[in-house]
Order: sequence, then structure tokens, then C-alpha cells
Amino acid sequence: MPGPAFALPVLLAVPASAVLGMLVALRHVVDEPLGAVRRASIGRRRGRWRLLPALAGPALLLTLPEGIGWEGGPRDYAQLAGGTTLSLLGVAVLSPWLVEAAVRRLNGGPLSWTLAARRLQRGSATTLRTVAVVSITVTGAIALQMLFSAADREYYSDTFREAGLLRVDMPATAKPADGLARALFAAQGVRSVHTYSTSTVTLPPVSDGDFTFGGMTSKMIVGDCPTLRKLAGIADCADGDVFAPLDEPNVVDTRDLADPEQLFEQIADAGYGIPGPGLEVTLGVPGDLRWALPPDTKKVTLRDNGEYWSDVGVLATPAALPADFQSAMATVTGVVRVDPDDPDAEDNVVAAIAGLGRLRTVDGVSAGSDPAPVGLRAAGYVGIVAVFGLVGAGLVAAVAEESRERRRTLAALAAVGARRRTVAVSVLWQTAIPLILGVTLALGAGLGLGAALLRLAGVALSIPWANIAVACATMFAVVLGTTAASLPVLRRMMRPDGLRIE
Repeated sequence: MPGPAFALPVLLAVPASAVLGMLVALRHVVDEPLGAVRRASIGRRRGRWRLLPALAGPALLLTLPEGIGWEGGPRDYAQLAGGTTLSLLGVAVLSPWLVEAAVRRLNGGPLSWTLAARRLQRGSATTLRTVAVVSITVTGAIALQMLFSAADREYYSDTFREAGLLRVDMPATAKPADGLARALFAAQGVRSVHTYSTSTVTLPPVSDGDFTFGGMTSKMIVGDCPTLRKLAGIADCADGDVFAPLDEPNVVDTRDLADPEQLFEQIADAGYGIPGPGLEVTLGVPGDLRWALPPDTKKVTLRDNGEYWSDVGVLATPAALPADFQSAMATVTGVVRVDPDDPDAEDNVVAAIAGLGRLRTVDGVSAGSDPAPVGLRAAGYVGIVAVFGLVGAGLVAAVAEESRERRRTLAALAAVGARRRTVAVSVLWQTAIPLILGVTLALGAGLGLGAALLRLAGVALSIPWANIAVACATMFAVVLGTTAASLPVLRRMMRPDGLRIE
């Protein structure tokens, strides 16, 4: 939430940057009294110095500590801002050089392609400026999309509670978790499914001769690694691993079993016990299956998922349990993400599990909402669309002005028999070729910048390919659409009176 103090520097920096850019662009312009125009070949751009900001930006970001989050100081934030700015600047200065280097190798092809390639090889400052703007815009949009998606994922990853989710609970005797998953996936409107089984873990009784204490229990969740990651902060997981919240004050380790008073204090404080590594426990009710927690049980922290997960003591993958562990399972649960816009999605889920068991419940998991990420994401989308619109409007004016400057050339092409359709397609190619190169550069730079920012935030890398594809496609549509809108001006410039000169 930037304060008002940030507004004044932005208001001053934007026009100052525009004036500075204009002064740099006009340094080779000579204003002569007779308005003489001389055309000279444009020298090749040098690429060495352009690599400096492109390399310095990522270097500043990668030298910051991973997962710095909100713990950094002013120096870290300044380095973060500088690295991000230099990364975007590197894209802006690399894109014209990349386009020039690529178009120099364009040869052959249809007549419209040849006209566009020759025009690009002669140099088109307007096109190159547009490519630079498009590249930096798409780079920023991709990085923002990755951040927005990470914010949503982090907000909702601590819980299964989200709009469009259903939780299906069934007796474990009706169907194993894998069978329930297959049935749920077959339902129309289902996007994703997480399934797990639930059982009870009972600790052995403890006796010191005069006092015997037993029956302390906790809940055990059995599921695959993606499901267990929803419940606890698990980074490294493989089938066969066992996890327990061993940093909780009510952990019961093997060395604690000889102290009944300590066990009594633990159950009074927490109401349940969490077995420690190496302890043999009883699974299920009435408890015919015995199982010992492996010595390499991993220490994890349960996510704050509400009261439903408050008594979980063990999280295990199927390979870590005995072969007949399903007999000790009490319930099997499936958490289903459905299409929230499909009114029949819940009915489809109910129909899919109708034949699996007599007893079942289908509950809508309560939706959570956080106005901060929602508002930030909406503002970011509006900003991206606004920038794309400005790019398109500027491109219309630029192409129209360039067509007026080339009026004699276009009229001469028409006079010697060039079809208007061929010239129009060449103009589209002239815009599309640099655009494809610029968006390709922006795609790689945006993914890299977004990955670096997610690393600093301590968030797992996730690429929202659908959102990125929409952003790139929108940019293509805006640029090509606005170029097509300038074609009426191009037709007027191809009239015979364009050959007149004074």
C-alpha cells in the first residue's frame, strides 16, 4: 500500500523521462532553413553495452537472500527496486538490437514479405520504439501475473476452503481413496481432486506400577504428497515418508513414556497426543493393527486450516504403512474443485459417487475472500489493459504518420502495378515480425523476472500459462488490430496524386 509520498516522484519522473528521451532522439537532427532532407544509411546498433543492464538487473536480484519477504531492510528494498528496474530497462534496450539482428537475415519469400523485410532492413525507428514498449509492457505483465497467481495460491494454499470446492466424506469401507478419486474425476465440471483417508492413532498405555494411563489419541491423515502439502508446510516429500508436528508442545516421544505426570499435563493442555519417532501405536478402532513410526519421521508445521485439522498428529504416505492399512481407515474424503459457473457441478459430483457407498455427505466448503489480493489483482489487470490500449493508440498514430512520410514510395508502387492488398499485407508483416521477436524476448524475460521475485518472496515457482497466453494474445490482437485500423490511410496514400512534388 504505497503512501501519497510516492505519487509526487512518479508525477515528476514520467514527464522528465519523456523529455530526456526526446532530447536523446533529437541529438542527430539538423534543422536547415530550406528544409533539406537527406537520407543516409543507419549504422548497426552495438549490442555490448545493452547487455550491462540486462545482466546487472538479474545479478542484483539473485544476490538478495532467498525468502527475504518482509524481513529486509531499506538497503535490500533499494536493491530489489534497482534490480527490477534494470531488468526491465535491459529488455527495452535489447529488443531493438535483437530485431535489427534478426531482420538482417530475412531473405526470400512472397512479395509482401520481401517488401516488409526490406523496409525493416532499411531501418524503421517507429517500429523499433513500438517493439521496445511492447517488450517492456509484456515483461511487466507476465511478472505481475506470476505474482498475482502466487498471492492467490498462498492465500488459499493454507486451507481447502475456496469458492467452487466440495468436500465428499464416505466410510472407508465403501471405497478406497484412489477409487473415489477416479469416480470424482469422471464427473462433468470437475477441475481437480484431492483425496485422503483418515484414521485414529492411539498411543500405548503407560504405567509406573501404581498409575496406568492410556487411550491418548490423535488423527492420522493418509494421502499423496500434493494432498499432504495442503495440510502442512512440506517441502520435500516422496511416497514412503511420514510427517508429524514434532514442534508442538504435546508431542509424545519415546523418552516421555516413563513419566505419567508429564503425559497427564500434556493431555490436559492439548486434549490429544502426537506420537514421536520410533513409537509403536495402534491404528483405527478397535485398534487391531499396530504400526511403529519410522525413526526418520520428518518434522513439519501444520497449516492453520481451522478446527477441522486441529487434532492431526500424523501425516503419512501410503507406502509407509502396512499393506492392510485400509482396514484401519475410518473415512475417505475427496476435496473437489468444480467449475463455479456450472450450476450442475454439485449434482454431477453426487451422481458420480451414488454407487460407491450408502452413507455419504457432500458439503460445500466455505469460501474465503481477502480484499487486498482481490483489489490488487483487479487494479493490476486494469493497468495492464490501459497500457495495452495506449500502445495500440500510439501505434495507430505512428503507422499513419509513417504512411504519410512514405506517400511518394507507396504511390510509386501503385503506379507500377503493385496491388493494394500486397502492400497492406506487407505493412502487417512489417509490424508482426518485430512484434513476434519482441514478445518472445519479453516472454523469457518476464518468466525470469517473475521467478526471481517469487524466490525473494519465498514462494514456490508456479507459472500461470493460461494468464500469460491471454496477455501475449491480447498484445498481439491490440497491435495487429490497430495496424489494420491504419490501412484506410495507407489506401489514400497510394493514390496517383501522391506522386506530385513541389
